[in-house]
Amino acid sequence: MRIKVLPDNIANQIAAGEVVERPASVVKELIENSLDAGASIIEIHIEKGGLQLISIRDDGSGMDKQDLPLAIAQHATSKIRILDDLTHIGSLGFRGEALASIASVSQLSIVSKPRGAEQAWQLTSDAELLPAAHEEGTSINIVNLFANVPVRRKFLKSVRTEFNQIESVVKRAALSAYPVAFKLIHNDKILWQVLPLNNAEQYPQRLSKIIGKVFAEQCLAIDESRAGMRLWGWVLPEQHSRAHADWQYMFVNGRMVKDKLLNHAIRVAFTEVYQQGRYPAYVLYLECPAENVDVNVHPTKHEVRFVEQRLVHDFVQASLARGTKPSSAEPVYYSAPNTEVVAHSIAEPTQAYRPSVSKLSYKALVAIDNQFILTQVDEQIWVLHYARACRWFAEQALANGQLTPQPLLIPTQCCLSTREMELCLQQAALWLEFGIDIRQMSPSNVVIRSLPAFLMGSEASPLIQALLKCTTQADITLCLAKHAFVGSNLSLEAQQQCLKQLALFTREEAEQAGVLQACSADKVEAWFT
Repeated sequence: MRIKVLPDNIANQIAAGEVVERPASVVKELIENSLDAGASIIEIHIEKGGLQLISIRDDGSGMDKQDLPLAIAQHATSKIRILDDLTHIGSLGFRGEALASIASVSQLSIVSKPRGAEQAWQLTSDAELLPAAHEEGTSINIVNLFANVPVRRKFLKSVRTEFNQIESVVKRAALSAYPVAFKLIHNDKILWQVLPLNNAEQYPQRLSKIIGKVFAEQCLAIDESRAGMRLWGWVLPEQHSRAHADWQYMFVNGRMVKDKLLNHAIRVAFTEVYQQGRYPAYVLYLECPAENVDVNVHPTKHEVRFVEQRLVHDFVQASLARGTKPSSAEPVYYSAPNTEVVAHSIAEPTQAYRPSVSKLSYKALVAIDNQFILTQVDEQIWVLHYARACRWFAEQALANGQLTPQPLLIPTQCCLSTREMELCLQQAALWLEFGIDIRQMSPSNVVIRSLPAFLMGSEASPLIQALLKCTTQADITLCLAKHAFVGSNLSLEAQQQCLKQLALFTREEAEQAGVLQACSADKVEAWFT
């Protein structure tokens, strides 16, 4: 077949496949345009989850009569003039394809009045220009989204789900622009609105409104600067970590992003939280020179690329470590995206069986025969007996009566007979004292919701069967200690968990217990020859 240039309408619909994924994508693009126009008030009207109507009204700089037809032209923008502008992008939108793509899959109309102008003009869905009555600013109405591309509607979710996505987009926008007032209306009902804030001391008011009072009242303020970069915002302490990654907001120069580099830095800073199957909660803002970050790497602008990747990674990770863990160990340095860091520095845990007396930082080097962990302490190589160490940690925790239950990321179900169910319900209150939270789900099934830290990774069903045979607290203590060994596959996560527990004790205590032993260079060499 001969090569032909695609008609504009087909080209726009192809672009819409990348830019306009769902109604929330449309709302995001239009809000970004309003923010770029200097709006101080943005109203969002939604009907039927955005499929019937999306209307965005602002009091920004507006567009004159000549600019309205160009607004829906492909690759037309007021934010880029020359090639060098791409290296200094300070606006949220700049590609010049959003409105053209939206117009190709919906009925779009625009009414706008520039500041100081006498007349407002409307661009109808039929591309006609008509005089209109409108205050200074712009209103954009999108009716029947995807009506002329019905196959796209088949991939959308329910009205409730689509609106939840829209609400999430508006909340993120409100967190990115505190001086701007937002109002969200769905089916003629005002769901929520926030007033403009120009004083940084008032910012927690918006956090409380959008995320919740728990976050606003418990969060720690972060504000670190280095090498022309600034990281500021708020983080919940580790004891308030979440079961879901729903309170996580990261902005780069005012732009909401989901970046692998930054996610890795945050994951390293909150290693202990992630090891417990929990998620940190944060609202963070990274500010850096525009020429040091490339925002033109993804059609929806969700991802960015930094010129100095390692510098940015280490700055973010170290800033969070200082802000949330004043006594944390030195940062783990980043190597490259999607690559595993070999040496893992284990910070002193914040939750312990007893007050920590160890200031050692253990680095996992390698696992041998799924039984031993080679670790480095003060330039000395030591060997840790994994199974013996796990049982020792369990015995110490049980002896001190300081068990910390760890919620399971995915609760485990266990099938029991009628007699076993009776015994289980009788013992449930006692097991809870040992950090085992078990609930009945049906006449023959229970669900295990939490386990003590030293049992994380253990098989739940064999543990419950063994506990059913225990009649006293001493029996339960012995049973839990026997089940402390975490399987036969000594994974990197298991090594980290083990070394984290080891940091709660002195080296002398570990040696006396027979779980830690100095290892000569000859022995290390013999293991690998």
